[in-house]
Amino acid sequence: MGARVQLSVRRLHAAIDAMIVTLGSVTRRVFIERSATFLSSLALSPRGRWSLRAPVSLRIGIAAPLSMPRHYRLGLELGLDEARHAATLFGGTIVDVPIATPQGIGGVLSAIIGAGDESATLAWTHRAAGSNTTYMNVSCTSDRLRRDDCSRAAFHVAPSDAMARDAVSAAKSSSTTRAESWDAALTRFGADTLNQRFLTRFREPMTPAAWNAWFAVKAIWESALRQKSGEPKQIAEYLAGDATQFDGHKGTPLSFRSWDHQLRQPLYLVGGGPPQQIPEIRGDESVREALDRLGGSARTPSCGATDE
Repeated sequence: MGARVQLSVRRLHAAIDAMIVTLGSVTRRVFIERSATFLSSLALSPRGRWSLRAPVSLRIGIAAPLSMPRHYRLGLELGLDEARHAATLFGGTIVDVPIATPQGIGGVLSAIIGAGDESATLAWTHRAAGSNTTYMNVSCTSDRLRRDDCSRAAFHVAPSDAMARDAVSAAKSSSTTRAESWDAALTRFGADTLNQRFLTRFREPMTPAAWNAWFAVKAIWESALRQKSGEPKQIAEYLAGDATQFDGHKGTPLSFRSWDHQLRQPLYLVGGGPPQQIPEIRGDESVREALDRLGGSARTPSCGATDE
C-alpha cells in the first residue's frame, strides 16, 4: 500500500509539472478545469487513492528584495507564479513577504529566500534560526557557510566554491572556464521547457541565478504540499529528510545533504562549447555518492553552532 501511495504522489507532481508547462498556451480557466478533472479522477481511483486534506497556505519571506540582483528576482517571479498556479489546485495560497533587514523578520514565515553575500547570509540565517524558520541561500557560494559557520537554519541552493572547484578539476577539456548550476542551452530532462517558459516570460535566457531562485521556491512549495503544512518546522524537516528528493530538470534527483544543507546537484562546465554535465556516475555508485564528489568531502557534524 505504501508503495502505491508513493507512486501516486510522484504521478501527481509529475502531472502538475506537465500542466504548468502548458500555462503559456491555455487560459487560467481552462488550466484550473483540466487540473480539477485530473485531481477528481486521482482521488476516486481505488488503486492510487490520494487524500486531499486542508489547503496549504505559505508565507515566503523575500530578503532585501530592493537590493536583490535582477536575475534572482526574475527567477523568484517565475517560481512564485508557477507555485501559485499549482496551489490553486488545492485551494491553497502563497504570499511573498518583502523583508528589508534581518531585524525585520516577524510573524510566522514558512521560509525565507535571499541572495546576499557572505556577511549578509550569515546575518539572515542567524535571525532565521532565532525565528525558527529556514533561510534558502540562492547566491552565496562561500565554503565557510557550509563548514565553520554552517547554520542549521540555512539550506544552500547555490553551489559552493568547493563544488565548482571539483567540477572544473574533473573537466575533460582544458578550455572550460567555470562551473554553473544552469545553462540556457540545456534541453534534456525538461530543461528545454523550463528555459522556454523563462524566455517567453522575460524575453531573455534563464541564467544560473534565475534557476537558483526558481528552484528555491519549487522546493519550499513541494515540501509544504507533501507535508500538508505551511509551518516552517514541517518544511525544514522535509527539506532535510534522507528520503527527500526534488526534480530540477537536471536528469538526477536533487536533495540536501544532512551535514551542511548543501543541495546535491550536477553542475555544468561552460566556456568550451556545449555545456558538459558533471559528475558522471562511476560503476555501481549511487546518484548521491556521485553528486557528493562535488564539494562533499568535508562533513560538518557541528552544523548549527553559529545559531547558538
